[in-house]
Amino acid sequence: MVYMNQAEYARHRGCSAMAVSKAVKAGRISIRDGQIDPAVADQEWARNTRVNPNEHQKKPEKPNLGAIRVDSEEQAPPGSMAQAQLLHETAKARKAVLEAERMEGKYAELSQVKRAAGALVSAAKMRLRAIGNKLAPELAMDSNPAAIQAKVEAEIDEALAELARWEPDAA
Repeated sequence: MVYMNQAEYARHRGCSAMAVSKAVKAGRISIRDGQIDPAVADQEWARNTRVNPNEHQKKPEKPNLGAIRVDSEEQAPPGSMAQAQLLHETAKARKAVLEAERMEGKYAELSQVKRAAGALVSAAKMRLRAIGNKLAPELAMDSNPAAIQAKVEAEIDEALAELARWEPDAA
């Protein structure tokens, strides 16, 4: 049986050492005497680690508004009514491209993004403030600094995991 330290296991998994460290601290993978059994840890990782749905997603492409152009020979003389109409029609076409992409879900209205961000900050604030009330009675009975730290970190990890699953519509 081959055992690995956390850095070696991170290379084995193709992830960061921080991800492995967090998985160990959260109890998603087991460690024994500072060593990890990769066969066991791979199974635990698959069973206990939630995949981030945003990971490995292709980033949306920016709209190619520059693709809406008029050849130079088709351009009207500067200051003419024809030029004004040409500029107007080009702007309408660009606006139509943006609107179509917004309807496809590639973009959101700024006001929607601001509302969702505000709701997420509010949810994070409420969840993080609740940690003290939840842990205070338990920590008051404990005098072991390492145990206290572990409890606080576990509660913070739980809060962060809960916030990672947060959906704007749930606000």
